[in-house]
Amino acid sequence: MKIEIGESLVGSYLSHVEGCRIVQTNWKRSGNWEEGEYLKKESESLYNKVTSNPNFIDIFKKTSFDSFIKQGEIDVLGINTIENSIYAYDIAFHSAGLNYKGGKSTKVIIKIFRAICTAKLYFSEYQTINSFFITPKCGESTRKEIEENLNILSDIINDNDVNIRLICNDVFYNEIYDPTINALRNENNSNELFDRALKLINSDKRNTNLKTYSNKEVSVKVTSGGIKIGQYVQELFHRLNDEKTLLDSEIKSLQDKDYCKKIFNSSFPLLITNTTSPRDKNNRLRYYAKEIFDGYWLSSQWIDKQFEQLKKWEKDVRL
Repeated sequence: MKIEIGESLVGSYLSHVEGCRIVQTNWKRSGNWEEGEYLKKESESLYNKVTSNPNFIDIFKKTSFDSFIKQGEIDVLGINTIENSIYAYDIAFHSAGLNYKGGKSTKVIIKIFRAICTAKLYFSEYQTINSFFITPKCGESTRKEIEENLNILSDIINDNDVNIRLICNDVFYNEIYDPTINALRNENNSNELFDRALKLINSDKRNTNLKTYSNKEVSVKVTSGGIKIGQYVQELFHRLNDEKTLLDSEIKSLQDKDYCKKIFNSSFPLLITNTTSPRDKNNRLRYYAKEIFDGYWLSSQWIDKQFEQLKKWEKDVRL
């Protein structure tokens, strides 16, 4: 199977920067997969909601939902099992700038929205969907048109667990390219085309101007010792349980929504028992599938901004 260098770059980014444990390029659904009635109904309902909107009627041109899904391919699919997230990225590398025939914005909107419907249909067990379109070079008028349409699409979808975005121009280099090449400095994964290309270029000692590794400060994910918050909180609760640090009174407090809002700025109790549903009113899974310790399940709803509050709480319970 042919793998483009842009797809390999994004695959390396998802693996080494976003921490996806599973990454696949040129992902396609299988015609042999069974589609659950409820999941198909939910995904198709979203499709009908968007395609019937006056802003997008001409874009989708009365394509049926089944045909829309069957036509789909995701350039790079990543699964972060720790943070319960799906990454569905499409990338276009046109040296003269984004150059789709028949409407640049139309193509981008279709790709992003198809990935969302596909993720809802086939990866419903994951909470967050990140559907991004990536291109290194995009003209200003095209960028504005795409982003205006993405804002409209986001308003129609109206789901905090669905993130859609165009990444292009300087943002592409600052958020995708630079973090990836710096993450690959000490990697020796010969299976990655982009990594091999970097090492080939950097092995040339004749011209230092060709060096690809950057010494400038790059955008990085908030971590603790290289571990992102989703993984950190799971390991923390395992340790606290093994150490018998959590008092019964604190375990009870962690099941209280108001307490968790005050301490962690969380919209959900941190712990639930089997008498409480792990799903919210919209049937979205909000807790990790496995027990964190006997009889308790841990919230999977964490963002980087909560690291400081989590660390303060950890310090307090260890006193």
